[in-house]
Amino acid sequence: MTDTKEDIVIFIKKRPDWFILFISGASIIFAAIMAIYFAYLFYTGDHPTNIFDKIVFPTVVIFGEVFAIKAFLWHYRGEEKVTMTTAILRIEKIGSILNFPVTYKIEKIKKFLLSEKKWLENMTDGYKLSGGEIQFLYFGEIIKFGQTLKREEAKEIIRKLNKKLNNEPHTQRL
Repeated sequence: MTDTKEDIVIFIKKRPDWFILFISGASIIFAAIMAIYFAYLFYTGDHPTNIFDKIVFPTVVIFGEVFAIKAFLWHYRGEEKVTMTTAILRIEKIGSILNFPVTYKIEKIKKFLLSEKKWLENMTDGYKLSGGEIQFLYFGEIIKFGQTLKREEAKEIIRKLNKKLNNEPHTQRL
C-alpha cells in the first residue's frame, strides 16, 4: 500500500480458489481438445454439414475458452489495483485478460463500508470474478472490491480511504 499526500495506491492480491482453478483448467483442456478435433475435421475434408456444427458449436467453444482462461488467470495470479487521487477512484484488475480499469468520481462517493454478506448475492458472483469485502454507493449502485480480503484487512483499507475522503465519523465506527 502506497500512501502519499495526493494519492493512495493499494494492491490486493487474489487468494486462489482451487476449485475454480481446477474447473477452469479442465474447461481449457476440453476446449483445446475440441479445437484440435474441429481442425482435424476441416483438414481431412470431413466438414460438418449443418449450421450448428459449422458455426454455433465452435463459437460457443471459443467464447467458453476465453471465459475459462480469464477465470483461470484471475484465480491463479489476479490482483486488484485501487488508486485514489483527489479526483478519482480507479479499480484495475491485473493478471487476467479482457479486464479494463473502471474509474469513479470521488465527489460522488460518500463513504466506504464493509460489504454485507448475502447468500444469494455471493452465489451469483460470476466465478468470483466480481464482488468484494469493501463497498461504496455510486449513483445508486453498490460497487464492491477486495474479493479475498480478510475483514481486518478490509477495515484498515476502509479507514485509509475514508480518511482520504475526510469521512472520519464513518471510520470511527469500524
